Amino acid sequence: MVNELLVAIKEIKNHKNLHIVKFDYKGDEFSMMSLELPNIRESLHVKIGIKPLNVVISKEDSDKTSFSNTLQAKLASVEEGELLCSLNFIYKDAEFQSVITKEAFLRLGLDVGEEVFLCMKANDIFIKEICDEGC
Repeated sequence: MVNELLVAIKEIKNHKNLHIVKFDYKGDEFSMMSLELPNIRESLHVKIGIKPLNVVISKEDSDKTSFSNTLQAKLASVEEGELLCSLNFIYKDAEFQSVITKEAFLRLGLDVGEEVFLCMKANDIFIKEICDEGC
């Protein structure tokens, strides 16, 4: 499973072969860094994707990290395995998933219903689909 959000492109910055794209999802901003971009423009809607293995969980909000994207979400359910845990979150009206080691899950002491912060680097976000007429 890949986490997906339907977002609007707010801004595109370019320098040489590097692109920084800012997206809006219901008032929250996401940033993506990419060396290659499909044919996109500001105000276009796209589906962005984030792999569950790239979603970091924090119990504290901090602007003192290098994460470009931090969102607050509620832990909805946990599937505990022998070595890994799959955590399912609700962010606004979207479902999000993170996969972490069982050791990390136990260290964090997370409970279903708890609010946490999901963090992603700008290079962990990718454009999955361009939605000219809607996705």
